Amino acid sequence: MTHNYVQFINHMIMYLKDKNKNIMCIYMNAYQRDTIYTLLLNYMKCSMKKIVFAIFALSLVNLSEAKPIFTGQNYSGEYICKGINEKVGEYEVHLTLKLNRVSSYGKFGTYDFDTETENSVVYHGQAVTEGTLLAMTFKISDSKSSEFSTGLAEIKKIGAGRWGFNNHYYEPDDNGGNYGSEFCAMKKLTQSKKSRKIEPS
Repeated sequence: MTHNYVQFINHMIMYLKDKNKNIMCIYMNAYQRDTIYTLLLNYMKCSMKKIVFAIFALSLVNLSEAKPIFTGQNYSGEYICKGINEKVGEYEVHLTLKLNRVSSYGKFGTYDFDTETENSVVYHGQAVTEGTLLAMTFKISDSKSSEFSTGLAEIKKIGAGRWGFNNHYYEPDDNGGNYGSEFCAMKKLTQSKKSRKIEPS
């Protein structure tokens, strides 16, 4: 063993004493081993064990912070909404809900949706659910004020595999706002969709 290794070990011991790191490991191996070479190897082993343990601990932290998988009801589908508000009177729109699985977790669901009017105007928005409660919002103008329609609803089952909800919403304007309500019912599956099968490849 060369003099350089001896100096290296001495410097390491002094450094660890100053930093209060691995002191038990250094002293334990120093008492059990007679040569500096063995001391160096055991110190390296102890360090590697601590590195492995640190990586394992960090992985446990990441797992504990990971979101639980989505276990709520998936309300994705196409809906026909019939409603009335103070501005336009009675109307009918088509709404498509699509679950965002990346952002959904536990009982909390997030959705992207499109609303298409009878004039083929499409509005894009977002919705969230918790259980049967639904909140949704979408931008209704491109003005600087960025007006939004915001609604609240409770979802109920209206048939086999079908859902519906009464949406009560508010849309701001310069005259105190526009209020409205609509009932949205999931479209019934056509016979072709019900009987569709995936052919084996």
